[in-house]
Amino acid sequence: MVGGPVEAVRAEPSRPHLPIRPLWLCRRCGHPWPCGAAKVALLEEYRESPVSLFLYLASCLHDAIEDLRQLHPSDTGSTADVFDRFLGWPARHTLDYRVATRTSPDEEEPHEKR
Repeated sequence: MVGGPVEAVRAEPSRPHLPIRPLWLCRRCGHPWPCGAAKVALLEEYRESPVSLFLYLASCLHDAIEDLRQLHPSDTGSTADVFDRFLGWPARHTLDYRVATRTSPDEEEPHEKR
């Protein structure tokens, strides 16, 4: 079929990578949202305020859980996968998180012997 949804998406290169609700697929590329391009854009947009990024994504997670549960009540998916899809990835890409979780106060980093 010529002119289907995939061709329509490709025809609009300026269309942002936003979610289509209630499916939570990317409006532009069709991958589960947030897709790779959306993650890059979100990290850039919230670069100065990572807490705001987490709050925004937590809100999206809440909405997605409700939407997807209503669409497929018998197939809710893995809780860990859904959490990682929305909230796990920015933690791995946020400097504040990496610095804060590198070592706990009880752990000591190895020291060089002199």
